[in-house]
Amino acid sequence: RFDFAFIPEHDNPPRRKNVVATELAPNMISRDMLKAQGDKLKEDNRLDANKKVGVFIGGDNSDFVLSRDIADKVSDVLLTFAKKHDVGLLVTTSRRTPRGVEAVLKARLQKDPSCELLIVASEKNIDGAVGGILDLSSLAVVSAESVSMISEAINSGKKVVAFSLDKKGGLKTKHERMLKALERSGYLRSSGPDQLLEAMEEAWQSKEAVKEVSD
Repeated sequence: RFDFAFIPEHDNPPRRKNVVATELAPNMISRDMLKAQGDKLKEDNRLDANKKVGVFIGGDNSDFVLSRDIADKVSDVLLTFAKKHDVGLLVTTSRRTPRGVEAVLKARLQKDPSCELLIVASEKNIDGAVGGILDLSSLAVVSAESVSMISEAINSGKKVVAFSLDKKGGLKTKHERMLKALERSGYLRSSGPDQLLEAMEEAWQSKEAVKEVSD
C-alpha cells in the first residue's frame, strides 16, 4: 500500500524494491536540534561545563522487566563512575518506568551531588530533555529494551552503553538481535547490570572515533 517504506532491520522487513531496511529506528535527532535543546537545558538548570553522562531509563514491555534490584545496581554503578571520573549525571526516566524504580532512583540519586539532573517523566517531563541530555553528554547509558532510545542515542554521535533488563521468557527477542547487531557493527557496547561499570569504563577510555550512522 506504500510507494516507499523505511523499516528497521530488526523487524525483518520484506525484501522488496520499495523497502529500505535501516539499522536504527527512524528518529528526529539532528545536530541543530541537539545544540538548541542542549543550550536550553544547560541554561534552565544552571549546569556547569564539566563532562556529563546521560542516562535514559525505560521500563517494562512485553519482553522485559525493569526491577527495583536492577535500578539499585545501576544507581551504584552510576555513582561510582561519576565520583571516579568527576562527571555529572543527567538522568531521565520514561512514562513506562515503574513507580518502584522511580522511587529507587529518587532515593539513590536525587540528593547526591554527582546527579546534576533527575527528570521523573511521570511527575514532570521537560520538553527537549532527551536531545538536551544527549547534546551535553560525552557518554549515553540506555536501558536496552527501548529501540527508540538506543536509536536516538546512537544517532546523536555519542558513545553509547546499553544495559539489559530481566527477561520474561526464554526465547531470544528481536531487541536482543538488534542489540547484538549494533554491537557487532561498532555502534555501542552492551552489558548486564552487573557488568555495566566495566562497559562504561571501556567506552569512556576508548580512543576510537564514534561510528557515524550511514542509514
